[in-house]
Amino acid sequence: DDDDDDDVDENDEFSSRAALASATYASWLDANAERFSHAQAASRVTASALNALVDEFASTTSALTQEHDAFDACSRALDDARAVLTDVYDSTRALDALIHAAADVDDAGNDDTRRRTPS
Repeated sequence: DDDDDDDVDENDEFSSRAALASATYASWLDANAERFSHAQAASRVTASALNALVDEFASTTSALTQEHDAFDACSRALDDARAVLTDVYDSTRALDALIHAAADVDDAGNDDTRRRTPS
């Protein structure tokens, strides 16, 4: 009978330890499930924020590309205007040279006419 009582005591102790271990494990699972739930929610918020940053970066990159293209177009237009102004300046100088040459020829012709005309 004592052996049976020892076996019952051992079984009760084992059952008690198993129940305690099971309760501890269940408590640990509950606590970690809550932590996991909080971590998952934080992860979703972080992912959403990162997606917003990626979208903002893409938008900024697109805007910068458009600004760069507009700057290039302005630069080309300025180069074209500079070329036109250079042509106008060169033409003006050539015209000025022709006017001076014509005036010199006219002056020379007037000098010849005066020399040939008897006074």
